[in-house]
Amino acid sequence: MKTKNQHIQIIFIIIKSILHLLKKNISVKKLFFFSIILVSFFSISFIINNNSKLNYRLPCCISSIFSADIDLDGDNDLITGHATGEGYSDTAIVILNNYGNGYFNQNYNSFQYTGYQYEVFAVDLNSNNYPDIVSFYTDVTSGVPIRYIRVLYNNYGTFGQFADFPMNISEPVWAKTYGDIDGDNDVDIMIASSPGYKWGIMTNDGSGILSAPEYYDMDYAPVDIECSDMNNDNLKDIIIAGTDNTLFLNTGLGFQEMIFEWSHLQEVEIDDFNNDGINDIVGIESFWNTSLFIYENNWDTTFTKHTALVYDSVLYNPVVGDINNDSLPDVICTSFSGVFVLKNNGDYTLKLPDYYPFPISCYVAGYAYCSDLNNDGCMDITAVLHHPTELSTQLMTLFNDGTGHFVQTPVTEVENPKQKFQNPILKCFPNPFHKKVTILVKIENKTKATVRITELTGREIKTLQESTLKPGEYEFHWDGTNNTGQMCPNGLYFVLLETEQMTETKIILFN
Repeated sequence: MKTKNQHIQIIFIIIKSILHLLKKNISVKKLFFFSIILVSFFSISFIINNNSKLNYRLPCCISSIFSADIDLDGDNDLITGHATGEGYSDTAIVILNNYGNGYFNQNYNSFQYTGYQYEVFAVDLNSNNYPDIVSFYTDVTSGVPIRYIRVLYNNYGTFGQFADFPMNISEPVWAKTYGDIDGDNDVDIMIASSPGYKWGIMTNDGSGILSAPEYYDMDYAPVDIECSDMNNDNLKDIIIAGTDNTLFLNTGLGFQEMIFEWSHLQEVEIDDFNNDGINDIVGIESFWNTSLFIYENNWDTTFTKHTALVYDSVLYNPVVGDINNDSLPDVICTSFSGVFVLKNNGDYTLKLPDYYPFPISCYVAGYAYCSDLNNDGCMDITAVLHHPTELSTQLMTLFNDGTGHFVQTPVTEVENPKQKFQNPILKCFPNPFHKKVTILVKIENKTKATVRITELTGREIKTLQESTLKPGEYEFHWDGTNNTGQMCPNGLYFVLLETEQMTETKIILFN
C-alpha cells in the first residue's frame, strides 16, 4: 500500500525524469510522448494504490459471490448477490470490474429488485460468449409471491435487458445450478426447493429463453443441487444433498435415481479428487463440529465413502479449487469468523486448515469463491460477509503467493509452478522493484537474443544478454546498476527483448 509520502515520491520521480529529458535536448514531440507515458503510469499507480486498502463498501446482506470475465477483457470480475426481502427493492446484484491486477472499481454497477440471491452465477445463455447473470426475483405486487428466475443479459459487457421466467412454485427456491442437461450445447438451469420437496429443470432454447420448469418430487427436503457428468458418458447428471443424498443419473431419456449417502449433508461439490479421470463428490456435515467426506467414484455409479477431515469448528459453504498448483482440488470453507483452506493430500484426506480471519465476525457464515484475480496463473480467494448493515469490510480478497498461501494485496508476477509462460514471452517481477527485478524470457526457436535496460529516451543503461539462445526459458536480473557498475537514479526504465523474429518491451519502475 502506498502512503501519501510514497505518492509524493513518485511525483518527484516523474518531474525529475521530465527534467532529465529536457537536459537531453530531445524534440518536443518525444517529450510529449514520454510525458504521457509517465503521467499514465502515475495515474494507474494512483488508482491502484488508492484502492490498495482493499476495502470495498458494498450493500448489506451479501448472500453469494461469483467470478467471471464479464466484459471479456481477459480478467475475472466479481458478482455479489444480496438478500432483498419480499416487499423491498434494495440492491440485489453488484458487479465489480477488475482493473486487471486484482483491484476492483469501487464505482460498481448494481441492480435493485426483490429476491434472496443465493448462489448467483454468470454463464453465457444466449451464445454471444458474454456471461449473463442468473438470479432470483420475487414479485409481491399482488400480495402473493410469484417466483422467477431473472436473467440479466450481458450485451457485450453492459447490462440493459433482463427477462423473468416463472418457476411455477409457491414455496421458496434457495438452490440453483447450471449445465447442459439435455445435451444440445447450451446452458440449462436447475433449481431445488427445500420447502417444496422438489427439484426442477428449466431448459434453454439456445437464445437465452428458459422453459417452464419440469419438476421431480422428492421424499426429503433438498438443500443443495449440483450438475456434472458422474459416469463419463458425456451426459450431465444431478446430485442432490439433504437428509438423504441422491445421484440422478441422466440416461438421455430420463433419470435413474440412486442414493449414495443416507446421512444429512448440508452441501456437496463435484471434482476429480484423486486425478483418476472421473468426478468424485465432497460433502460437508456441520453441527457441533465439521465432518468432510469424499465419496470416491468407483466407475460403476457406486461410491466409496472416505472421512476426509473431522474438525472442531463449524464450517460451511465449501468450494473447490486447486490453490497450490499440484493438480489436486482443494477445499475452501467459511465460518462466521473467517476463511479456512483445506489442502488435498491426494489420498481422500484433507490437511488441517489454514485460517484467514474476516475483519469482523458476522451473523451468518460467509461465502467464498476461487478464481485467478490478478492473472498470475494461481487461484485466489474472494470471500464475503453476510452482515445486516453496509460496511467497508464485507468483501475480502486473498491473493495466492504461488505456494497456496495467501496475502491480502495482489502479488505481482508470481511464477506459476505449472506454467511460467502463457503469453507474452517477457515477464518482469516484482514491478515496481527496489533492489532487484527478475526478468523471465521464453525463447521458442534458436535465435540471436539481446536483453537490455534502457532509459525512456532509448539510451542503453545495461546489457544483460547478447548471444544466441536455444529454445527454453531464461532468467535474468537487474540490480539497478549501469554497464559500469554505477547505481542508476530511481525512475522508469524499459526492459527490451530483441530477437531475430520480434521485439518486446516492458516498462519497469525502480524506486
